Amino acid sequence: MWPGVSEPVPNANLRILSFGAGVQSTTLALLAAHEEITPMPGIETEIEATIDTDPCFKGRYSILVSIPGIGLITAATLIAELSELGTLNAQKIAAPVGVAPMNVDSGKMRGQRKIRAGRKTVRNTLYMAAVSAIRCNPDMARFYQRLKETGKPYKVAITAITRKLAILANSLIAQNRTWQPTPP
Repeated sequence: MWPGVSEPVPNANLRILSFGAGVQSTTLALLAAHEEITPMPGIETEIEATIDTDPCFKGRYSILVSIPGIGLITAATLIAELSELGTLNAQKIAAPVGVAPMNVDSGKMRGQRKIRAGRKTVRNTLYMAAVSAIRCNPDMARFYQRLKETGKPYKVAITAITRKLAILANSLIAQNRTWQPTPP
């Protein structure tokens, strides 16, 4: 129907036609680009091969993937984007990750603490790992349930899990040991 778009979403054509000309062209370009997106075959193999070439990367990788919830992509992102991992203390590692609570104060006004700054790719990757960790890591699942029982909203609880994962990864690399579950 439209050039570059093979099968439009049902009823999408009516919504797109109601937009202005500039929005129509942008929307059509995005739909066409979406049709062309394909997964990159073999990228995981290339990442693993790159990690295997350096003994330091390989050691960090084996420590990171031992943590339930952290997989290949998260481990590779932490190795590539967070070179400070294992060298900072628990409070300082949260800042480059972007999960440290920052003051929003001015004069006598005391605002809410909010997370900001940090490395966006690391924060986003660890956020997705935190979502996975509350399902497959018993320690993180207990911590998440405790936060939810005290009335914390989902975003606050998942941000706390993200921070806890960053601190855990940092301390395990600093101690050069793999993750072990804590006995109940």
